[in-house]
Amino acid sequence: MKALAFALVLSAGCSWTTFDDLSDTTWVHAQETPDSDQSDYAVGLVNATTDSPGELAVLSGSPANYSTLGFDATGSTNETLSQALGVHSISTLSVHPLFIGDDAGNVAIVDKGIDGPLVVIHGTAGQLTDSQLSSTDAVDAATFAGSTIVVTSAGATPTASKPNAFLVNATVVNCALTDGSNNPMAAAALASDGTTVWAYSRDGKIIGYALSDLMSSCGNTQTPSPQGPSGGKVVTTTAPAANGGYLALVGSFAVAVAFDSPSSMTGAISVVDLTMLKQVGTSIAVPGVQSAKLATFGTMPGLALGFPGRTVGTTTNVGQVELHTFDTTSGAVAGDAAELLSIPQADANLTFGRALTALQYNGKTILVVAADNVVYAYYETTLYSDTRQQ
Repeated sequence: MKALAFALVLSAGCSWTTFDDLSDTTWVHAQETPDSDQSDYAVGLVNATTDSPGELAVLSGSPANYSTLGFDATGSTNETLSQALGVHSISTLSVHPLFIGDDAGNVAIVDKGIDGPLVVIHGTAGQLTDSQLSSTDAVDAATFAGSTIVVTSAGATPTASKPNAFLVNATVVNCALTDGSNNPMAAAALASDGTTVWAYSRDGKIIGYALSDLMSSCGNTQTPSPQGPSGGKVVTTTAPAANGGYLALVGSFAVAVAFDSPSSMTGAISVVDLTMLKQVGTSIAVPGVQSAKLATFGTMPGLALGFPGRTVGTTTNVGQVELHTFDTTSGAVAGDAAELLSIPQADANLTFGRALTALQYNGKTILVVAADNVVYAYYETTLYSDTRQQ
């Protein structure tokens, strides 16, 4: 565990593991896996609490594990909890498990369980329980909608009337959601403002469902429809999201990011005005993107994008993170990155940027980036000044 100042001169041939060659402009703390038995540390990251100084929840694989990192005011970390997920019916993580939080201390992990059906492991960061769903398909998307967790799982070929959404609270109820054209909805990402659940579908639509409608209709014979008359709140963007995606709500806008698989280069950013129900401009191509996080860093709203398969220099799969500014008045995302983050002279296959989160730390918001067996907490970027207390 080392907090690093990047006012250092880079030396040729220096390994990234010495942590003295990461950048000359940014402060960062690098946390390697605390557990010597853990061979795939940090496949997912979630802000675990809004309490200061800060706490990070970490999802890891091989074997499946959930842990938390406590941060002190000066930037050091300490593992405060480590729990094998086998006690919650998940022994091995799939390629794309979902790990989400509500930024109020609650977290949820969604993946296939030992017996086949999906399992939702949820609760406060330090006390988790599990709920089993009826779907044996892979999880597509999940979000907190107040105290309810909404999970979608439509399968490779969505089927009409087959449950494709699940509401998890004290109990679990099923839904069969449609996309506004009486077709089953297959989500790439979900987000909620507490009254509406918004879906970013695989075919590129942004679809709104009233949470009250879901709560009253799911589990009954009714099929909830997109909110509003004449097909409801549905906007078709110019960017399908067949490989999954990310959806965030800010003000009157929804920001959607279509992810790439390792073999595709069609990633894109789309912004939808939820009041006018139309896309803002056209989608912005960001080929290779596989993770995203929108947050207000300092006073500047920014969209962080992770490119874990990106070649840096001549070294493959080192990975890189781009920071793009976001205008909350117009809904415009800057096409050019305000800053590029990477690990100079890193070894191949670091996959820096494979997961991202915005951590509440010392009462401010900082960016945290996952790589292969390392978590990097950025205490300063061009979007915000040093957040540590000296």
